[in-house]
Amino acid sequence: MKISTKLFNTTYNLFLPLLCTFELTKHCNLSCCHCYIPPHQRHSSKEKELSTLTIKRILKQLADAGVLYLVFTGGEVFLRPDIMELCRYARKTCHFELRVFSNGILPTAQHINKLKLFGISSFDVSLYGTKNTHDTVTGVKGSFKRLMSTIAHCRKQQIPVTIKTPCLTLNEHDIPWLRRFAKNRGIRIQIDPLITPRNDGDRSPLIYRLSLRSMRRFLKENKDIIEHETLYDLKENILPAESDASFACSAGRNSCAIDAEGNLLPCLQVPLVLGNLKKKTFESLWNKNSSLKRYRTITSRNVNECISCAWSDSCQRCPGLSLIESGGLSSPVPILCSIAKARKS
Repeated sequence: MKISTKLFNTTYNLFLPLLCTFELTKHCNLSCCHCYIPPHQRHSSKEKELSTLTIKRILKQLADAGVLYLVFTGGEVFLRPDIMELCRYARKTCHFELRVFSNGILPTAQHINKLKLFGISSFDVSLYGTKNTHDTVTGVKGSFKRLMSTIAHCRKQQIPVTIKTPCLTLNEHDIPWLRRFAKNRGIRIQIDPLITPRNDGDRSPLIYRLSLRSMRRFLKENKDIIEHETLYDLKENILPAESDASFACSAGRNSCAIDAEGNLLPCLQVPLVLGNLKKKTFESLWNKNSSLKRYRTITSRNVNECISCAWSDSCQRCPGLSLIESGGLSSPVPILCSIAKARKS
């Protein structure tokens, strides 16, 4: 067993916080058609967002609790004028292994140079396809060109880049190009075929979800990427068979999320607010919150349909998607059932 897998399994079973995804802002300078953040939140007032001082205080609490892996995400994190200060604090004071998620539009060469000095482990960007495809998905002309410049700066500084691409009806024809682009540059790529409703339940992004026929073709042609795992990806894949909570992902067990207003969540896609870190400490919420304790009890035994399902060992179950699409944290989700079946066929 790999050390990363052993670390994941141990912290998962003991409810030890290992990874935190920190949403620094919901605001974004793009208008991506499939975004899970509702438009009114992407363009709302910034008054409720956490201050620099408050974020630093929370980061220190995460470090004291044992969190090793940190992800800064948004919205677009480079819309915060303090993003470099926060990255420096996360690396140099709290010593997290830090990944930064960005759409790649705003970072300058100076930003990238500083991130190199801080020693971030990865700079993750969203690339949707060739120039016309990318600009169509983002809704902003010129976004492709600016992203290419950011990727070039990262490669020049030898900062690992990860391309994260949702597979949409708008870009499925560009997947072979994306794979060649990444391979030719030695860049890691993750392609996700699952498009979700927005966090407020708005299902309009689902019009860009692949048909089942296209989904089967995608899974067959990109099996090597879909099944590639890292420590960060384990939480999105199938949990160890020996786990007694094999229905639930790692959210709320050894991973968590903090939204832009300071709410602690099992995951950004699981809208179960456990408390606000402006008012309470991370330790008190992680170890004593009654809602989180109940959430951790969700197992495959809660869903009769899943116990006897022939495709359960290929299913990427997601409590958040279950809640949004089917109304319950442990409810089966038809699209996930179909994907599991396609992965086995």
